Amino acid sequence: MIEALLLKTGCPFNAEAINVLVNLLTDSGTSQLTPRQEAFKKQWQSLVADEYTVAYNRPATRDPLDFVFQTMLGEQFDFYLTPQCRGAEFVGLKSLLANGVIEAEDWVLTNHPFDTTKGHILLALLNIAICGENITPERYEKDPDGFHGNINMEKLAENYEKSGGRSKIILATVTDNADGGQPVSMENLRKVSEFARPRGLLVWLDSCRIFENAMLIKLHEPGYQDKTVHEIAKEMASYADFGTISFKKIYSHEGGGFFVNRNSELLAGKIEAMGRSLQEYITIYFGCGFKSYSGKSGMAMVEMMSGLFEAVDPEILMKRIGQVKGAYKAVHRHSNSWLPGAHALYAAADKILYNVPRENCRAETFQMVNFAALGMLGCALGDRLNGKWEKDGQLWTLKVPASADWMRYAFPRERYIGAKLALIEIVGIAEKEGVYSQIKDGFEALDFNPFGFWHFGSRFKAISPAEIQKAILWIYDIAVAYLKERMG
Repeated sequence: MIEALLLKTGCPFNAEAINVLVNLLTDSGTSQLTPRQEAFKKQWQSLVADEYTVAYNRPATRDPLDFVFQTMLGEQFDFYLTPQCRGAEFVGLKSLLANGVIEAEDWVLTNHPFDTTKGHILLALLNIAICGENITPERYEKDPDGFHGNINMEKLAENYEKSGGRSKIILATVTDNADGGQPVSMENLRKVSEFARPRGLLVWLDSCRIFENAMLIKLHEPGYQDKTVHEIAKEMASYADFGTISFKKIYSHEGGGFFVNRNSELLAGKIEAMGRSLQEYITIYFGCGFKSYSGKSGMAMVEMMSGLFEAVDPEILMKRIGQVKGAYKAVHRHSNSWLPGAHALYAAADKILYNVPRENCRAETFQMVNFAALGMLGCALGDRLNGKWEKDGQLWTLKVPASADWMRYAFPRERYIGAKLALIEIVGIAEKEGVYSQIKDGFEALDFNPFGFWHFGSRFKAISPAEIQKAILWIYDIAVAYLKERMG
C-alpha cells in the first residue's frame, strides 16, 4: 500500500484526491464561498435569470464587476478577465513584448516570483534577478511583525547596475508567496516606485494576496491603523503600471485578471494597442474571446464581485490570518523550523531533514513522507524553485541554495476546522521525536528543470524505500497516540 501510494505521489500534483485527507497544496480554487456569498448569488439569480449562460455578448455582471474591481484597486485601471492568474501573466507579458514596451533578454527584478510566474517570465525570454530579503524561521522569531517580503533596495540597485541597462520591470509579489508568504510594506512599495520612475522601469504588482498584505499593513505599519483595507490596497496598487490578480485565491472559484494603469507614463500611447493584443491572445490561447466576458459566465462574475467584497472585510481577513497563526503556535511548541505567512504555514525542510543532502529534495521528501503517513498534501517552494542550479552532463548541481528549502501548507478559505489542521502539530511532534533526522537519503528528482512550471511535471523517486517506509510508519504511530490522548 505504502509503495503504491508513493509511486502515485511521484508527482504531488497527481496525487489522487481519494488519498488526500487535508489538501493544503494550494489555496487557489480550493476555498469555499461564505454564507453571504451564497445568499448574494441566490438574490442575483432571482433578479437576472440569464446569468447562467456564456454568450458572445456583454453579461449584465460585467460593468458591476469593473466597478467593484476599480473601487477596490483604483478607477485608473483597465481590467481584463482571464481564466486564471497564470493566464494573465502569460498574455500580459506577450502583450508588453508585442507592443515594444519590453524586449527579449530584458531583466525582471523581484522579491521572489512564484513557480508559474517564473516560468512565464522565462518563457518570454526575460531574465530574473532575486532582490528579496530572504526570510528564515530565526529571522521571523526576532521580528514576527516585520515586513520580511520587502524588496531589498541595495540588492535592487546592485542588480539594476549588473543588467547594464536591460532592467525593465520590477515585480513586487504581495505577499511574497515563494519565500514564506511575508508581507511587503507600503514604505517599501513607495521606495520601489521612486527607484523605478526616473530609470524608466515598469512596476508589476502580483496582487494575488494583496488584501492580506493590506491587512498586515493596517496592523503593523505606522500611519495606516485608521485606514480601511481597500484604501490601503488602492494605495498599494497606485504604485503599479500593471498587475495580475487571481480570483481563485480570494473568495471565488474562477478567474484571474490583468490590469493596466491608464495613468502610467511608461505605457502612454500603448494602452489601446495593448488592449487589442490582450484580447487577441486571450482568444487565441484560451478561446475566451472579448474583454466583455472572456469566457466567463455571468454567475462566475457574481462570485468574483462578492469575493472582492469579502476579501476586504477585516473580520474575515483576521480569521484567515489567525487560523495560520494558530497552527503555527501549535507546531511551534515542538519545533523551531516553521514560520507563518499570511495565507500559509511554511516548514524549513533543510532544518528538519538536515541529514539529507540538499540535492536530494529535502522539501519534497518531507512532502512524500507526510502525505503517505497522514494524507496531508503541501507544495515545495524551496531549493528547486529559488536555488541556483547548473547542469553538468545529465546532473543538475545546486550552486546557491534558497534561504530555506520551504514546504508550504496553504490554507484554503472557509475549508478546514482546527481538528483536521491538528495534523500539522503531529508533524511537529514527529520532528521533535527524531523521525526526520533518521532519514539520510531522501528522494531524487526525475527530469528536473529549474526553468519554471516544475511543480506540474515534477517526479521523484525514493533513494532508499525502506528508510522512507520506516519514517512513514513512525509518524503514523505518533498520530495514533496523539489522537488517542485527545479523544480519551
